[in-house]
Order: sequence, then C-alpha cells, then structure tokens
Amino acid sequence: MEAIASIIDSLVWPVCIVIIVLVLKSEISHLAKKVSRISHKETQIDFNAAVKNASFSLETEELNTKITVSDELSDLSPRGSVIESWLRVEDAVRGYNLRHGIDASKEKPFRSSLAAMNSIHYDSIGKGTLQMLESLRRLRNEAVHLSDANISAVSAKEYRVMADKVISALEMA
Repeated sequence: MEAIASIIDSLVWPVCIVIIVLVLKSEISHLAKKVSRISHKETQIDFNAAVKNASFSLETEELNTKITVSDELSDLSPRGSVIESWLRVEDAVRGYNLRHGIDASKEKPFRSSLAAMNSIHYDSIGKGTLQMLESLRRLRNEAVHLSDANISAVSAKEYRVMADKVISALEMA
C-alpha cells in the first residue's frame, strides 16, 4: 500500500502539469512566442542575442542587419507596426507640404495635399510614389480595423519597407 501511495505521490505533480498544459495550450503557445529570455539557476538563454549572433555569421548583407525596434514591433504587434509606419509617412507628407507651400490640415495632411501632389508636383514625386502612397493609405485603413491576428509580421515588415521608400522619395522631392 505504501508503495502505491509513494508512486501516486511522485506522479501527481507531473500529471497536473501535463493536464494544465493541455488545457491552456493555445494561451501558452501565444505567450511562448513572446519569450525572449529564459533563466534557470546559473543557466541563461537569451534568444534575441542568439539570433543576433547567428545573423552576424551569415555572409549575405540582407540577412546581416541588426534586429531593429521596428522589427520587434512587427513581431509583437504587426498592426501597431503598420500604424507606426503610417505615422512616419504622415510626418514626411507634412514636411513635403511645408517645403512646397502646400496648405494642408496638420491632423489629416492628405485631404488637400494629395490633390496638389497629383496635379502640381506630379513630376517631382513620380507616379510610382503617388500610387504607393495611396496603397499605403488604404492598407493602413484596413489595418486599423483588423486585429494583430489578421496581419502577419512579414506583411508588417513589407509595409514598413514600402513606407521607408515613400518617405525617402518625399524627402528628396
């Protein structure tokens, strides 16, 4: 009898942990994606540092870039990354408006300036930049109404790259 009680006593905690993990599997997997560092006694694993070290060992320049705050934001909150990128585009449009004397609302710089950009400044900005600007605006509007689950981190990073190109074009124009 004591042997059976001892076996049950030693198996209770592991069985409870397995049951908890099975019940909370989706929540645990969601949280596990956000874990960047694990410590246990004297052992410590830093996933961000490991990823950075691995990226430095690669030969290609495209994969040799550091993880930026924007990349981290894209991974943690793709929707937030899209909105943050859009705010940077809006700042670039405001700067363009100031440099070229376009009268536009500070809160919504696109209402009057987009028409001016399309007609007066079409040649200096270029058709591709204007189309990309309009696409970014539409995508941002969609992102505002979606949740993070509907936008992938890869899509958010691509949006940021397009936003950076538009910002560069507006700053040079």
